[in-house]
Amino acid sequence: MTSPASLNARLRKIESLATTSLPAEPWVWVITESDDELPGKLAEMEAAGTYRLGQNIVHWRIVDPAPQPQPRTAQ
Repeated sequence: MTSPASLNARLRKIESLATTSLPAEPWVWVITESDDELPGKLAEMEAAGTYRLGQNIVHWRIVDPAPQPQPRTAQ
């Protein structure tokens, strides 16, 4: 599993590459449980003033590991 510190380092690297190559708005990071939540999350962020339409985003989707079958116990 990737640690939060590792994810933060990756995001900072992406933002650094983007901001040094083009003069643009800073990237916005969005973390959702599913891809279907992204439009609603962006609308909330736009209303709050933390996102502008057309601004670059980094979208992370939380993925839970598949449940593992439990071994049967002998009775």
